[in-house]
Amino acid sequence: MLTHKVFIFRECEIGPRFASPNDVEFAIAQRWLSVFDEEKAKRNELEIHIKENRGAVKDSIVNIREQHQTELMRQELVHHQQEQMRLLIQLRERDGGMPPSMPGMPLMPTPPHFSADLQEVSNICLVRLRFALIIPRCACVARYTVVFWFVCLFVYNSSIC
Repeated sequence: MLTHKVFIFRECEIGPRFASPNDVEFAIAQRWLSVFDEEKAKRNELEIHIKENRGAVKDSIVNIREQHQTELMRQELVHHQQEQMRLLIQLRERDGGMPPSMPGMPLMPTPPHFSADLQEVSNICLVRLRFALIIPRCACVARYTVVFWFVCLFVYNSSIC
């Protein structure tokens, strides 16, 4: 135990030893240093690449979720349009057997007491609805338009009865 302390004391007295630039140990140390620097640079590049890939995956997941939500809204819209068409056919059959409107025409009938302003608003909403079917990011417009159509249909049905 005593010999170990004496050895450490002697080493501390001598101080640090550095390799001289013309020495073999200096060349070996330089090679190790370059390897360590290269590994550090590659790790940094790899971390940046991993972060970019994770960001791309997160963006694609958000995009997939938006597309799925848009598809669900389109299916819901088609269901509501079919239901509205069924109700419209029942209404026209009850009111005198008028044929249902053509596919290009608005689905809601225009009653005599329907104001021109309300008819214009309903036509604007129909244009927004068709536009929302084309552009997925405007799907929220489709939901509001469907709600408006149901409100108009409810007002129309309650005013007839």
